[in-house]
Amino acid sequence: MADQSQINFHTWSLKTKADLEMKSLPNINFHCIRYSDKCAYIWIGDSETKMEYLSCAMKTPYEKDPTAIDIMLGNDDQNNNSQNLSKELSIKISKKLNKQVFASFNVSNNLLAQTYNQANEPEDNLRNIIEKRIFEEIKNRPESF
Repeated sequence: MADQSQINFHTWSLKTKADLEMKSLPNINFHCIRYSDKCAYIWIGDSETKMEYLSCAMKTPYEKDPTAIDIMLGNDDQNNNSQNLSKELSIKISKKLNKQVFASFNVSNNLLAQTYNQANEPEDNLRNIIEKRIFEEIKNRPESF
C-alpha cells in the first residue's frame, strides 16, 4: 500500500484563463492521481462524469514503446473513439512520464466530432485540444504526475 504522503491529487479544466471568455469550448475536466513515482491515473471526461473506459500502459523490456491493455470497456459499441483514445493517451502519457499510466477517456462522440476555437489558436478538433492541454499541464506541473 502506498504511503499517503506519496499520493498526489491534481484537477484541472480544458479551458485555460485565456479560453474562459470563449463559449465554444465544452466543459472537459481532468483528474490525476499520482501514486509515488511509479504510477499515475488520469481521468478525462465531459459533464456526464462517467467512467466507462480504462486503459493501462507501461514500458516493458520487450518493446520500445509502452504496451497497453484495455481494462474496462463501455456498455455501448457506438463510443469506440473513447475506448481507442483511452489506450492511445495511456501510451503517449506513459512514454512521456516514463511510468505506468492508467487513462480513462470519457467524452461523447458528439463533442469529439466538432471543431473548436481556442484563444490565439487555429480551429482544431477536440481530441487534439485535449491532448495538447494534458501535455501542457504535464510540462507546467510535472510534480503532479
